[in-house]
Amino acid sequence: SESIRRQETARILEIEDGRLRRVENFIHSAELSDSLPEDPTHRLAVQHSLPDWMAESLVKDFGVAVCSLVGRVSNEAGPTHLRVNTLKTDRETLQQRLLESDERVHTETLKWSTWGLSVPTKMNVWGNEGWRGGEFEVQDEGSQ
Repeated sequence: SESIRRQETARILEIEDGRLRRVENFIHSAELSDSLPEDPTHRLAVQHSLPDWMAESLVKDFGVAVCSLVGRVSNEAGPTHLRVNTLKTDRETLQQRLLESDERVHTETLKWSTWGLSVPTKMNVWGNEGWRGGEFEVQDEGSQ
């Protein structure tokens, strides 16, 4: 059934996310630190997947600590924001539908956008019935 397929897809995505986190933790572990470049700028570029030119510029202008912080933050997932398609539904109705869906998605209204919702937890956006029906789109609040 559709519900079972959605649950399976969500479970697979969680498993893959866990695998990616383990790989990331391994890369940052002491076991690999010996194989990283000795040059601090190049090491930061490799550790944080930064282009060499960016790491060089950040280290030159702000120092190693700031470059490392920028690298870490750049690799963190941003918040998930939804823009409600007001031609199909309104924000409150979508919020209720998401909460009552199989995934039980809790959302919060956005501060600046009158048609936006924030999803503080993970959700399978692309598998969601509302997304497939055109009721919402993923769009950060600054673009709404």
